[in-house]
Amino acid sequence: MKHSTLSGAKTLLAILSVLLGAAAVRGAEIPNGPDVRTQAQLYERELPFNLKTSVDAYKASGMKDPKWDAAAVAFIEASERSVFRDTDPVDLRDLQRQGRALYLLGCDDPMVLYECARVADKLRNPEETEHFARPAAESMARFGYPANRQAFAALRAYQACKALRHDDDAKKDADLLIKGTQAIFRDGTR
Repeated sequence: MKHSTLSGAKTLLAILSVLLGAAAVRGAEIPNGPDVRTQAQLYERELPFNLKTSVDAYKASGMKDPKWDAAAVAFIEASERSVFRDTDPVDLRDLQRQGRALYLLGCDDPMVLYECARVADKLRNPEETEHFARPAAESMARFGYPANRQAFAALRAYQACKALRHDDDAKKDADLLIKGTQAIFRDGTR
């Protein structure tokens, strides 16, 4: 039974990758020329969607508190803006400090935790990634965050658990990933 659940999770990971455009055609030539979009153009096209499903979602669903609300919005937006850039490690460490400061203020909003996990993942810190990704994945649906964020939080937690060899926790994260992926198919992404 355990094997079939993990096999199912791997299958869903593959499907999710294809659905989100992460799969590439093997052996295809790398396009070039004036009509080919650059990474910067892709970033500009995707940024409004990323801000809608993160910053706007936090404003609509997040845990508000005057002691961290403005800082949380700024942190989420800065983290989202760093997604498609080769962000300087110094900038990532600054984002990491911002996220930790919010957490120490008592902010455990799922989107803030999600962004903390994203930054930790970019810094290749699986312990910290797992620390933030698991509670984000477990609570995003309850707060009404978009399905794609639920799935990515679970995926990030799953990958960190696998890297740390926490197989029992990875199974729980795989189950959350399956639920998040099902929500994408059922509801789409707002």
